[in-house]
Amino acid sequence: MLKNPPDQPTRRLRRGSATAPPGNGGNVIGLAFNLVEQYLLQRHDEAALGAALRAGGFAHTDPWLDAMSYPEPDFQRWAAAAAAQESIALDELLRRLGRWAMPQLVVRYTLLTASSHRPPDLIGDLSALVLPQLRRVLTGYSGADFTLERAGAGADFSYHGSGALCAAIHGALLGLGDHFGVPLTVRETRCGRGGDGHCRFHFQAGTAVAA
Repeated sequence: MLKNPPDQPTRRLRRGSATAPPGNGGNVIGLAFNLVEQYLLQRHDEAALGAALRAGGFAHTDPWLDAMSYPEPDFQRWAAAAAAQESIALDELLRRLGRWAMPQLVVRYTLLTASSHRPPDLIGDLSALVLPQLRRVLTGYSGADFTLERAGAGADFSYHGSGALCAAIHGALLGLGDHFGVPLTVRETRCGRGGDGHCRFHFQAGTAVAA
């Protein structure tokens, strides 16, 4: 369980910074900032959170608001400060964050049903339920978009948006499998940061794990 409900703003506006208006390019939704904070609190403690805030140059008062967007460099700096608390690279922190956060978001938004314990249903539900919900949450804030195409026994998931979140998307796909007991293999086949214009992941489901 989260120490604070994920839909409650926690705190932390960067000193001297105002929120960016929705729709501006190069921004990251406030929800991502707050998920990093909750990750640090759950996996570590207030001391680790405080150390990350100080290292990133962030204040101890005022919230990042879930539905607002903030400059992408602020998110990169915040995630890098969190990664330093675990002595890991930034991309690894983002993968861990995505994997940890997706089950929280599934519960929060009731994104999928119990039928998703079966691999074919999981892939179908991603297209029918998860992507429309993600678009609704992100519309007007980050310019992100998602597409899903079946590919053999698996599917190709493409993400068009900030490259800052590509590793988190990778982890989030693994987190879906964790949550529903469906082992997934996930492989990045295109990287938006490498000049491809978007990130693409091929994932394939195995046999559901017995409850």
